[in-house]
Amino acid sequence: MKQKMPWLKERLRTLNKTPAGLARELGVAPPRVYEMIAGRRAMQPDEIEPTARFLEWPVQDVIAHLPEEARVIPATLNHKNMIPVLGTTRTLDLSAWDCLLTGETTNYIEQLPAFRGRTDIECLHISTPKMWPWRDPGDLVIFEKQRPANAGDYVVIYLVEDKKSPVYGDEQLRQLRKLTRVMVRQLLQSKSTNKLRLRQYNPQRDTEIDRKIVASMFRVLSWNDVLR
Repeated sequence: MKQKMPWLKERLRTLNKTPAGLARELGVAPPRVYEMIAGRRAMQPDEIEPTARFLEWPVQDVIAHLPEEARVIPATLNHKNMIPVLGTTRTLDLSAWDCLLTGETTNYIEQLPAFRGRTDIECLHISTPKMWPWRDPGDLVIFEKQRPANAGDYVVIYLVEDKKSPVYGDEQLRQLRKLTRVMVRQLLQSKSTNKLRLRQYNPQRDTEIDRKIVASMFRVLSWNDVLR
């Protein structure tokens, strides 16, 4: 959930700097900064370090002002006991998946007390609106590899390589094969040995996929998991 950032406006005023100046530092249009202040846009992970420089704050001070789900630790900092944010690239809304993994770790988020000592927890940014309003495009999805998913859970599904696609051309397919296709869905039923029944929200649609195209499936952590 996005939150207003009155602290950002106040810090700019204290330094006698402007939202337009911050926008130039970030390489974005000035309205994007005003949207962050008003709570209509989240600060992106790659904007945390340049924002800290512009505000003349340590990176940790900027992170401390962000909502829990947005507290991303840049990869250049010490990431001991942190949760890795897997690198993703955008995908077309017409595709059957929600993001593409690059195979790199781009950032880290603070490890919450409930997860202390666990190394099976990772997260990624969903890039399509297919699961809105549960998740907006760009939101983090935190998942675990320890416990299997049950019906009703949200899941992160890694798909096996697709040899053909009606959406991408030959060169794009060559690039695509270097990446891992990921779907984020609600798991409706998993008892069948051959099929997984899944639900997306926007537009709402229930589908079945063959298990043979599923490389891995991981359970998304709920608020109960986070707050226990």
